[in-house]
Amino acid sequence: MPPARRDAAERAFIKSSQAITGWLWSNVIIGALEAPAAAIALSLLGVPGALVWAALTFFAALVPLLGPYLMAIPPILVALAVDPMKALWVTIFYLVLVQVTGNVVAPLVRSSRMKLHPVSQLFVVLAMGSVFGVLGALIATPVTGIFKAFYEEFFLSRQPPDTRMEQRVENMMQRRIEQGESVNMEPLKIEGDRLLNLPGPEDEDALIIECQTPQEFAAWCDGDGESGDAMACRHEGRVHVKIPQRLHDGEFSLDYDCLPLAEANERIREWNSADAAS
Repeated sequence: MPPARRDAAERAFIKSSQAITGWLWSNVIIGALEAPAAAIALSLLGVPGALVWAALTFFAALVPLLGPYLMAIPPILVALAVDPMKALWVTIFYLVLVQVTGNVVAPLVRSSRMKLHPVSQLFVVLAMGSVFGVLGALIATPVTGIFKAFYEEFFLSRQPPDTRMEQRVENMMQRRIEQGESVNMEPLKIEGDRLLNLPGPEDEDALIIECQTPQEFAAWCDGDGESGDAMACRHEGRVHVKIPQRLHDGEFSLDYDCLPLAEANERIREWNSADAAS
């Protein structure tokens, strides 16, 4: 791991460990909720060994996907030996229990413990299950937690904050398209060691990083140098800037192009011409 990425890697590994721990504890919590429900229901139905089956329900909850079958089949068979109608009621109880905990309780508990949205959990379980089968569905949730940790540290943390995120979500939910906010489209210019008028939702400027060698300069333009998060770099009088790509609605993408200063200003002039024409 390059030295510039080691701090991010450390944080990602810590968050991954926390996600795995949260996943394990969420299964324990789900089992602790299911076991008393099973004990009460089986006792009311008169199934022999209700407390034993409640304990089985708790431990079966620790096994993803296969747990519902492990917890339900033994008490159903015992109830069937006593009374077929009683076995039918036990089957209905476990079907309801699995549906409620699997579709309502479990996503909420894992969302709280793992900081994962329930919809993302469902999507990943379905996707990995369809690609890798039962094994993929078994490991889908912890793998999602690990992926989220590395995504946040190696990609999301390097992006500028989006002050309009809540508004964007509301627009998507309402299926509403609105014009982008007014942006600063002044040409870029150098003032001392700062680059002024970077395009964005607000007037911005950036410190110009001095690269000492052509290799360091090239690495910066590729986003691999230690100063890869900087927005402007200079080497032997040449200044390159990272300028965002503009979307069709007038807003800016999180993807950046590394361009010489003159080419960046030419792109801004093209944006201004397109705005004037529209």
